Amino acid sequence: MPQACFQQDAARRCCRAGGVMEEIQVQMWVATKPYSSNSSSGQTSRHARKSRQLMNSFFPGKGTAIEGLLPPEFVYDLGVYLQTCAHIELLASALTVCLRGLEPEQDDWFNEYCRVRKLSTKELIKELRKSSEPAKKFGFSDDLSALADWIERFVQNRHMAAHGAFFGSPNGFLRVDYVTNTGSRKNPNYRRATSAVTQENIDEALIDANRIYYIVLGMIGNIQEDLPIRLHRAIVPIVEHPT
Repeated sequence: MPQACFQQDAARRCCRAGGVMEEIQVQMWVATKPYSSNSSSGQTSRHARKSRQLMNSFFPGKGTAIEGLLPPEFVYDLGVYLQTCAHIELLASALTVCLRGLEPEQDDWFNEYCRVRKLSTKELIKELRKSSEPAKKFGFSDDLSALADWIERFVQNRHMAAHGAFFGSPNGFLRVDYVTNTGSRKNPNYRRATSAVTQENIDEALIDANRIYYIVLGMIGNIQEDLPIRLHRAIVPIVEHPT
């Protein structure tokens, strides 16, 4: 079966299997009756209690609402994936600054790192591509260009992981409410995600992100062997220990 047809069929099966979950959510919403902006805090608390009681009746022993709606393994994998992506962005930002010849112990380094760290993904990709020229000196220019291509290609995966609302199903598939705009602001063309999310999809994304993390870390180590630990000291904040 062609992959596109398989994904569409999987999505349809997931939609059918997810009916039970949707019914639970509908009952929750009906039971709590969305409150108006002038509702008192007492009414709001009652709505919350009703919703919690209904959730507990369907999913006894679950600590939070989302733990009842999604498999715990997925929630864990989602967190690992998002943190891996965040650390890739951290390392990529630090790498571009180091390739300009700045050292993490210099006063200007951290300010420049912060500037790059706050760039949009599109601008970060431009910085990485510009940095491929000075990277020739250290032998990883092509790898850096490939990193920029990887981030550009899979940026929607990260956005979906961060902003998508996922729904479980008894058959093991997941669906996600996630919309992209393939048009412009003036002439939007909204498209919704319609493919089922499987454990294989999740495992593949995790393995790939983990691979990229080690590649970027290796690039930094190619500049100077002790540079990764020096970056860690420069970036990770010193905080007061909670008492």
